Amino acid sequence: MTKMFICSFILILLLMSSLFLYSHTPLAMGVLIVFQSVIIALMLYIFMPSSWFSFLLIMVFLSGMMIIFMYVSSLAANELTSFSLLFFVLPFFIILIIYLNNNNYINQTTMNCLSMNLMELAPLNIYKVYSSEIYPMTLVLIIYLLVALIVVVKNSNFFKSFRSKK
Repeated sequence: MTKMFICSFILILLLMSSLFLYSHTPLAMGVLIVFQSVIIALMLYIFMPSSWFSFLLIMVFLSGMMIIFMYVSSLAANELTSFSLLFFVLPFFIILIIYLNNNNYINQTTMNCLSMNLMELAPLNIYKVYSSEIYPMTLVLIIYLLVALIVVVKNSNFFKSFRSKK
């Protein structure tokens, strides 16, 4: 059961990655990255002893994607999204080939590494992220993200005023 579960997560991630190669609009790329981060966070939630890692991962990815999406959507032209048949057929064909030949791609060593019990590993201490030694760096990163958000909002308002004058 675990092997099939891991294989299905890996195949979904491969499908998302192959769809990312064919997307050309910022909105489609952002949605695919958000879906990939949700799937990876689900995998971490299932296989890790602490759910904080998956929560932090999804929060960092979503906040970063919101900042990037605001910046790119303010600069990029509004393009219509057009999908070709190749966009849908090729990724599913690649995933089907990998799934049918999964013994070649997912060997026994990989499965042993993926299926080992992560509870037996050294205890992961999430509180070390907020320890007194690391606290200044965490604070700098939080302030940096806040400043980046403010700069992107100001840039998007600045470019919006130029577009409205034309």
